[in-house]
Amino acid sequence: MSQVTGGYSDKNARPLSIIDSSSTSEHVFFGNASPDSRSFSNVSFRRRGLGLPLDSFIDTFFGQAGYRNEHDRQTCGMTANSFKRLSICLVTAALAPYHREGGIGQYVGILAEGLGKLGHDVTVVGTGLHEYGTDVATEEIFEEPYGRSISLPAFRVRNRWFGPHVYALRAALAAAQYVRAHRDAFDIVESSNWLGFGAFVDRAHVPSVVRLSTPAIEGWGPSPNLRLVNWLEGRACRHAGLMIGHSRAIIDKAARLYRSSRTPSTIVPLAVRDAAATGIRPASDRVDVLYLGRAEARKGTDVLLRALQLALAATTRLRITFVGAQFVRYLDENPELQALWAELRDRYPGRMIDAGVVSEEAKDAAIARAHWLVVPSRFESFGLIVPEAMRAGTPVLVSGGGALPDVAGLGPDNRAYGEPEDVHALATSLIDLERLGALRALALRRRTRQAYLDHFTPPPFIGATLEQYERLLRLPSAQYVANCL
Repeated sequence: MSQVTGGYSDKNARPLSIIDSSSTSEHVFFGNASPDSRSFSNVSFRRRGLGLPLDSFIDTFFGQAGYRNEHDRQTCGMTANSFKRLSICLVTAALAPYHREGGIGQYVGILAEGLGKLGHDVTVVGTGLHEYGTDVATEEIFEEPYGRSISLPAFRVRNRWFGPHVYALRAALAAAQYVRAHRDAFDIVESSNWLGFGAFVDRAHVPSVVRLSTPAIEGWGPSPNLRLVNWLEGRACRHAGLMIGHSRAIIDKAARLYRSSRTPSTIVPLAVRDAAATGIRPASDRVDVLYLGRAEARKGTDVLLRALQLALAATTRLRITFVGAQFVRYLDENPELQALWAELRDRYPGRMIDAGVVSEEAKDAAIARAHWLVVPSRFESFGLIVPEAMRAGTPVLVSGGGALPDVAGLGPDNRAYGEPEDVHALATSLIDLERLGALRALALRRRTRQAYLDHFTPPPFIGATLEQYERLLRLPSAQYVANCL
């Protein structure tokens, strides 16, 4: 196990850049994307008798790409000096406080609130926005301090060939229809790549940004139905004027998975809101480790269980608590782990605790009660639970999956154990935490809390995002059109 060092070399966002797919170098990018960035998207999904190329379907639905008039073409790349107050549309699948689980709902809520406090007008839209997965007959509009949030009715699709992931397509079409109908009202549109809700907003010809999160295929695993979702996510990225990644790891993954390396990209690390102190402190007679979030393959839950088989046998004061893991569902999907889970629970009844799904307040209390948070994920685009733990002063033990070493590296006492698949390295690290002891872990909390205040509060996140909006809006119209089309 090693102490994490480094982290982001620059807390502020980088200049617009792209990844050269033929090398590992980065280049400042303001010129034209010479090869047609839509070449990959013109694919056919010949399933259940339908062989219509999806781009042709989009052209049929929205009409051919093109501006309403020459004035639109000339003013698409409006300058930052032409306004004092931006009108921003955020397209999302989740929004706090209506969706408090997951990083997307949290950062969209922080972004909307922060932009509103700075005087910008924000409209947050999405299908099932106020109650996830629930369709509405008409637009459901909630007034918010920053503007408004609007739950859109899903676009009606009668064809059955799309399969169970029709919801993502319906949501993407509904979002595009809304933005197109209100395009004169917006200066810029931002969407998440996740589920591809912003796949077609480029058809409204409003400058667009895609913020990258972990792709759906990473969390759900390969599936024929996910080809459509992956295509929607990829199209959103390939047709955006700018991709904002939480980390270099997610930008690299997007370039490989979506073939989006021609889209300009930049890094803006996420933030989490500060929270009132719980008044809870970890115990001094044992070492409490916390696992937070769903049990799933991407989160490395299987690796952690196998590591615990070794670590708990070699220690006496190490205890682990699982919060939000939903083990019943996970073990039903992974029967090979059922015997191991049962063995660990029977052999170490007081040291293996499954707390189930809890409220936000109970989750914050669990973080404050833990000496360490363990994050064994195979991939994280950012790992929002890392700054959440640091906010409470709880240091973290992370794998080398995705952006975790960079994010955790901003905490001076956080630790990393290397490859996500290395069961023995994780077990050794857990044993080392017990040897370090509870009192030493308690002494690390002040510096860990300070690292959160230095790097993960909302103001730098909001400021860096606005800087990127303004850079995109200052692009001459010809360059912006070349980037998007």
